[in-house]
Amino acid sequence: MRRHLHPLFDHPARADGPAWTPAAWAEAEAAVGFALPEALAQALQTCNGGRLRRTFHRSPGRTRFGGDFVQLRDLLGVGYPGGLAASRRLARQWDYPAPCAVLSCEGPVAVILDGRDPKKGLPVLFIDTDADVEGAPEEHVLAGSFADFEAGLSFHSNRMQLALLGDLPRAVAIGAVARLGARVGVHDDFEGGQSLILPDWPSSEVGPCVLRLRENRLPDGALALPELADAGLLLECTITADEAPLLLAALAQVLPAELLLLGGAGL
Repeated sequence: MRRHLHPLFDHPARADGPAWTPAAWAEAEAAVGFALPEALAQALQTCNGGRLRRTFHRSPGRTRFGGDFVQLRDLLGVGYPGGLAASRRLARQWDYPAPCAVLSCEGPVAVILDGRDPKKGLPVLFIDTDADVEGAPEEHVLAGSFADFEAGLSFHSNRMQLALLGDLPRAVAIGAVARLGARVGVHDDFEGGQSLILPDWPSSEVGPCVLRLRENRLPDGALALPELADAGLLLECTITADEAPLLLAALAQVLPAELLLLGGAGL
């Protein structure tokens, strides 16, 4: 059984990355322009950012995830490029409210600490700058504080993640998956992942099944899943646990690679 690093985390941001230090924390606070919550510091002292174990949080309104909830994959740490200290750059790039501390982001979608009025606290917001609400990006207040946000995260084991072992080219994998009924083009995301929608495979949670294919090897050379060095590609899926066996059998028929089922995982 995998040993979890912290109730909040599944994998560290980088297997050989820096640990939390007071200096790195101070640098992050200076970069965002306001004091960060102690509850966040305590979490990062145990695991300095990384892939979350608890990925699901309720939202007061419907989001792009298909219901009144949001899904996260990771939480940023301190002391490395692209961590919390990059919040200002990310806010400018994606038009997040500023000032803010970016806790987790995927391009136009982010979860942030709202620092626009720190005297009144630092609420945790979900932001979708691709969704326009009366001329402004979509915002939902997820929690009044990071501590409340952390307490509200839950673990959902009803989504499937697979590792494709060996050196299967991504184009071959996409072509094979498309044979299951993909009717729209491949969508690229900012991490280099590619997603296909399969209307013939409905997910009771979010509608038509979405499959996302990405490299296990990250652009900086690190492994997304260090314990799976033999995996070249990872396939994430919005299908639920009850619906997974049929799709898994179908994938095994079309994908010319050994599949390793990783179980539930936040996408």
